[in-house]
Amino acid sequence: MTKKAQPFLMTILELEDATSKKRGSTATGLIQSGSVLKGETVQVVNLQNAKVETQIKEFELLEPIAENSSAIHAKIILRDALDLNEFSDSWIISPPNAITCHSSFLAEVTFLSPEQGGRSKPIAFVIGYAPVFHYEVILNMHGLTFLCRPHHSEPANVDYMEVKPGETASLLFPVGRYIPLEKGYKFYLSEGRKIVATGAVTELY
Repeated sequence: MTKKAQPFLMTILELEDATSKKRGSTATGLIQSGSVLKGETVQVVNLQNAKVETQIKEFELLEPIAENSSAIHAKIILRDALDLNEFSDSWIISPPNAITCHSSFLAEVTFLSPEQGGRSKPIAFVIGYAPVFHYEVILNMHGLTFLCRPHHSEPANVDYMEVKPGETASLLFPVGRYIPLEKGYKFYLSEGRKIVATGAVTELY
């Protein structure tokens, strides 16, 4: 499925209060997939997965914020004024029930070998490992750090595991915020500017 064929999804960079009774809140952000028209019903979702339905009143394309970005920089004026006390941490706009958000997930993660540009030393999971998480569905998530830990069938072993470069491990990501996810989504992990692992989502919670 191409990004144009996927449901409309916009990640919010800034949410402003209504400036008059004729205009609702204004959301500036990045359109990651799909398209939307004036008058369409959408939902605004915050990081706690609270949702509110509204409609698109006005739509404006803005200058790109990055030369090579495939996301579209845009401003949307909503029909309704949102309660910014509740929705100040809003971060996606999509059609109602089109996007499923989850607060934790399980993934198969392969750590790159030194020859592939990865780490030279093993990772010892003692109190957790917190790399930077990147995936193409939400392009402006670059820079977010998620704690992850090994996933074992035996709980007594869950806090310790050593993974060598080139090995694959099953890792649990208790994200602590709701993010759009589906099984099979691909992602990569980095430490600073170095990409150290690639992975795929296998289970959602």
